[in-house]
Amino acid sequence: MKIGCTLSESFLISTLECFYNQSCINIIKQYTNYPDQLEYLLSANQSQIKMTVEDLLKNLFTDQWQITKNYSSYYEQCSPLICSYTYIENFNIIYLISFLLGLQGGLAIVLKWICPKIIQLASAFGFGACLDDTDEF
Repeated sequence: MKIGCTLSESFLISTLECFYNQSCINIIKQYTNYPDQLEYLLSANQSQIKMTVEDLLKNLFTDQWQITKNYSSYYEQCSPLICSYTYIENFNIIYLISFLLGLQGGLAIVLKWICPKIIQLASAFGFGACLDDTDEF
């Protein structure tokens, strides 16, 4: 048992060792005039006995967390109608450059193929008749 400026400070810097020792509990009973019977704790994890109460509180009085992930059970219990997620992507200059180059290359290929076809159709319907090579400006 430790002594601090306040009761809560004393409690936090103390360990639980005293509660596993009958003579220490008898001393507590003597100083507090506690009338009921107190018995010491029989067994405990030795690592937790030596830890301060503050450390035990930080660990929530647990030795270790055991995490088990079972997404199918979770999905069955929740039974959502739709399952979706959102992916937020930051701006990427390399992606933008490659996208614009790909767009330019694709447009160049398509226009090289379609422009001669459009000109052939236009001349077949007589849209090119208004141009005369003999006129001079």
